Amino acid sequence: MGIAALRAALMVAAAVALFHAVPAASNAPRAHGRELLAQFDLPADAVARYTALAAAAPRHESASEFTPSIDNAMWVGPLQQVGAGRNPYTLVLTVGGVARAAGDIRARWQTGWEVRESPLATREVLMPAGAQQDGGTVAGAAVTLTAVSAPLSFRGERQASPMLNLVHADNLDIRDVQLQVWSGSAPMLAWPALAAPRPAWLGLGTLCLLMGFFLRRPARPLTAPTAVKSRLPQADPQQPQERPAITDRALASPPPLPTPPPAPLVAAAPQNQSSRVVHALRDVLMQGLAVPTELDARRRRRSAG
Repeated sequence: MGIAALRAALMVAAAVALFHAVPAASNAPRAHGRELLAQFDLPADAVARYTALAAAAPRHESASEFTPSIDNAMWVGPLQQVGAGRNPYTLVLTVGGVARAAGDIRARWQTGWEVRESPLATREVLMPAGAQQDGGTVAGAAVTLTAVSAPLSFRGERQASPMLNLVHADNLDIRDVQLQVWSGSAPMLAWPALAAPRPAWLGLGTLCLLMGFFLRRPARPLTAPTAVKSRLPQADPQQPQERPAITDRALASPPPLPTPPPAPLVAAAPQNQSSRVVHALRDVLMQGLAVPTELDARRRRRSAG
């Protein structure tokens, strides 16, 4: 098996392992905080009060025109220990019911906290929370709405009770109500929990990816350059060589003889006395004193006496 085939097999194995390691998408509710502290299912009498208030309100009535009595409709949960280090706190409301007619469904609520400032003094912090479902609903269909309150932070350690109140419900018969208390900020990326075999698949996939990434094709060794063979046909020494045929044209016109090189130029001898003197001086300057002396026959010789 070659390097390329081995690397492709590792990549396929990594893809299969990672596919088994990543859990499939589920319908689990998303986290609204770092930790779910409590979850309350409202009692039947509280749900009955909300159902009656929703039926008594005219359809499409504005929330500002319908304000139920807090003493009759407000639900107050058990005390919770709240404070710094677990902020902020978020209340998540889930309402299940049945659509009265086809059309939009809306519900407005008040959520908040009843904070104990002292054994005898309390104060209320209320925040609006709304939920709706637009169109696509037929009469008698089961409906589930979710409303999330704004996060709230507490200064110091204290006790507080979650609170809930219905403000307005349109085209909804309330059947059950659930309230969750979340602590801390929700994570940016929610990774689902891995089952027991999934970490093994994840490790196997990561190992295959690393092996495939670091696996490289081995470098080829450097070889000496081979001599390039000539493409010209080689003569066989055992076979007689054929001489080119001599044609009549070759006999009639012999090849031209080579042109001899030009003879070096020789300086002409001077014709008169002045030219000879100048020539002699130049030779003396260029060649030294090895210049033959020439006698002038036309000069008169001196007498010996």
